[in-house]
Amino acid sequence: MSLSIKQLNGFFNLATLTRPNGELLSSGLSLLRREEINGILVQNIFSTSEASTLTNRLEQEEIPFVKTWFPQAFHAWFLGRNLNLESEDLTSYFQQVPTHEGHLADLFRGNLDLQSRLFSVLADLDGHVPFRAAPGPTADQRYMVTTLRAHKQSGFIPIHCDNEQAIRPSFLHLRSVISPPILSFVLCLQPPLSGGELEIFARRADGIPMAVEKESERMRVELADAPSVKFSLSAGELIIINSGKYYHQLLPVEGNRKRWTVCSFFARSSDDKSNYCWG
Repeated sequence: MSLSIKQLNGFFNLATLTRPNGELLSSGLSLLRREEINGILVQNIFSTSEASTLTNRLEQEEIPFVKTWFPQAFHAWFLGRNLNLESEDLTSYFQQVPTHEGHLADLFRGNLDLQSRLFSVLADLDGHVPFRAAPGPTADQRYMVTTLRAHKQSGFIPIHCDNEQAIRPSFLHLRSVISPPILSFVLCLQPPLSGGELEIFARRADGIPMAVEKESERMRVELADAPSVKFSLSAGELIIINSGKYYHQLLPVEGNRKRWTVCSFFARSSDDKSNYCWG
């Protein structure tokens, strides 16, 4: 089995696995939820050449994804609609989901489909519990299973913790169908020339959820001397973290090559039979 677990900077226990040559750790996500490990890095979800094919399709804008924007200062955008940026009224959001799913199928066409390359791997890491888009308020509605993110030069995300989703009106229904903790994954399609590291701090957010737009500067000061780990993902690598409990940030991208990623949050369904994802 191609597996190693290593402690980084005295606090962060990282399990590293290689796909497709190595077996997957079927209890990996259970260990992550119990905080016996703090992150899982899976290599070779896509080969370098496959990731380059996907990035070229994105750069050429051959697929008409809906583009939505991070706050202007972040120098970044989504392909698809991120739930954090939505209002309580999700009518138009749910109307766009089928189109978004079609665009994802077009982007990841052929033998690059997300089900076999990504979501089946995640299920293998959780005792074969399936991963699917979180269901919406009505039987014919579902959330966007994932979104893509592009960060151009100087693009970043400030310090935050994804427990903030508990206070956002757009999560009112979703909170009723999931069980904590909230985990997340980042699948890298193209790294920047430099910068753009995912930094995770040795600091849990066990108290009141904070809104990133209101509290990030205070947390930057508080965490200035806190231990941290930084990850520079390579093309085709997947990292999974407990983003609902640990403060983290994306450091500024340097250079003129965009950082392209596939990102989702996920949590067990309230009936514990599935993992529900949303982008």
